[in-house]
Order: sequence, then structure tokens, then C-alpha cells
Amino acid sequence: MKSILLATALGGTTIFTLSCQPNGEGKVPQQVENTSATTLRIKELISELLEVSPSQIQPGDSFIADLGADSLDFVELIMATEEEFGITIPDSDAVELTTVGALIAYLKSPRT
Repeated sequence: MKSILLATALGGTTIFTLSCQPNGEGKVPQQVENTSATTLRIKELISELLEVSPSQIQPGDSFIADLGADSLDFVELIMATEEEFGITIPDSDAVELTTVGALIAYLKSPRT
């Protein structure tokens, strides 16, 4: 099984890393590694949509209970994340992404 690793560095800091293995059908799963750049961009998206300072956003924060999102805000956040990272998040997965950390972990996980 082949493994692909792509990394770009600037001043010793990893900006983006993609690591994945083709599945049995020859498809390469989509995956975004947990980097400080990914976390920062998620915090920026949340900040823009929910008008919360990025410094106040923590991985354990619930979008609704802690950050004040309503259901429309949550849908807009999922759509913005899909656009930003070039992925599709199925509704069945989106309903499970109730915290900042869950969204970041989802972006790290391989999907086919």
C-alpha cells in the first residue's frame, strides 16, 4: 500500500500537511491534518460567523451552548468549512460536529 505525504514549511513551521493512503479501490481519502494553520482558520471562520474573538474559542466549546450559534449559524459554518477546505460534509456527519474540537478532528480524519 502506498502512502503519500505532502508538507510545506515556512520558517520551520508546518503550514499544511496531507497524509493519506489509497483505499482498496484506488481512491485517495480526503484528509486535512491537525496543524496550527487549520485550527487557526477554523477559529477565524467561527469568529467571522458568530462574532466571537478567536482567542476566546476553545476546542471543547459547543457551537450552540458556548458560542451562541443557532441552527442557521451552524449550517452556515458547515458550508463555510466545506468551501474553505474543498470537502463535502454529509448531513449525517455534520449533526455529530457539535464542538470546535469535533470539527477539527473531522477535518483530520480520512474520508473516501
